[in-house]
Amino acid sequence: MVYVIVEDVTDPVAAASALREGGELLRAIGVEKLGKGAYERTDAYVPRGGNRADGLRALEQFRAEHAVPGLMYYLRTDFDPDWSKQDEAARAALAEVRMPRERCGIRAVNAFKRAYYTWGPEWDTPDPCGGRWAAHHARNFRDGALVLGNALAGLCRSDGDMAPMVEMKIVASLGWDGEEVGPEARIRDEAWVALSLGRILRECGDGRIGDLLEAIEAGYDGHN
Repeated sequence: MVYVIVEDVTDPVAAASALREGGELLRAIGVEKLGKGAYERTDAYVPRGGNRADGLRALEQFRAEHAVPGLMYYLRTDFDPDWSKQDEAARAALAEVRMPRERCGIRAVNAFKRAYYTWGPEWDTPDPCGGRWAAHHARNFRDGALVLGNALAGLCRSDGDMAPMVEMKIVASLGWDGEEVGPEARIRDEAWVALSLGRILRECGDGRIGDLLEAIEAGYDGHN
């Protein structure tokens, strides 16, 4: 996975003003022209082939050297730096929240992978419905659960009607712990997905709840 540093322009007016004061006239003009949005910083050095920890170290150094009001910096992948594909795929996953809701995690992961990676149905993870998990299906579900949890938390950063990150982490833990939640429970679709991801992650036997919670928190913080 190749990581890149993304500059999120949250306040182009304040950023341009600060850049002009610092003598960075061309950067100020560029920020004004681009406006609000997330854009890859091609001048940022992130080790190619490095892991996420390497990327985060590069991010912290970049943040320290380029602190400007109105600009935020995040670590994302070069596949989808502005999260446009991710957000679209996360919404496709939410469309799979239907009965039985406690099993919606597998359908949601499959829908997300189809939309995000443009994979066909042959790559879907089958639902063993309480039976024994094949090792490769368990690994595939674990990986899908982490990227989907991250994507949903990233989506809720910009959608005020969605469940907050803390709620998603709580219900994911409830699912992992096997807590019963009836279909009449009044929780939002993204929370149902998080609960199901936690429950099925425990069931498949390949993964830790801590990894899912970390992925959710990273998505809300703006990182892949």
